[in-house]
Amino acid sequence: MEIDLTNISHSAVVVNTYVTEENFVWYLYNFLEKTDNIGIYVDQLIYNLFTKANGTTAFSEMCDHFKSAYGIADINDNDYCNNAAIEYFYLFLLGNNRFKTIVSTVQKNWINIEYEDFCSSETLIKKLQHLSNFNREYFLKQHHLLLKTNQQYVRRKTNFYNKFKNKTNKTQFDILEWAYIGWLLSKDSKEKLDWFNKDVRLNKINELDENLCLKSNT
Repeated sequence: MEIDLTNISHSAVVVNTYVTEENFVWYLYNFLEKTDNIGIYVDQLIYNLFTKANGTTAFSEMCDHFKSAYGIADINDNDYCNNAAIEYFYLFLLGNNRFKTIVSTVQKNWINIEYEDFCSSETLIKKLQHLSNFNREYFLKQHHLLLKTNQQYVRRKTNFYNKFKNKTNKTQFDILEWAYIGWLLSKDSKEKLDWFNKDVRLNKINELDENLCLKSNT
């Protein structure tokens, strides 16, 4: 159920989670793979989207829009579907849409916890320690469990930058990583790229300075 967040009383204690634009792509791994246990896994994104999304609240509209935008009736043409998905999510990262607006919502009177804050117990403690029922010992125990069971998501961003830094001609990037690379290039150059075109992607990745990646990681 959606609510008008602006109508929440200023006296209420609201712990709000949000995502910055720089971390939105890493949040998408969680959203796609974990929402309602549907399991749209990025390494099988197209197949999962076509076989699991129909009729779901979270993904049915996305799947229909993707198929309509690229005229896809089935997934037999793997290259076309893969190129389409890379461009689709690249444009999704690049554009302004309602979903991005919702997940980035903050208010100055809330306790706002950004997606990446969950990687650091000390960051979370600083934001939550003033709550009347905050128990540091219990919190640390639960945070340790969170990190232990979510390593692939917690380290997703760091793993990408390490992979990019050490990339070779044989390095494989997944659909969201390619979308993010395009977003970084467009953010720097202020131009929209032909990100459907594989040759363009392979040529452009060499223009992506490692320092730009590192700067976007801070």
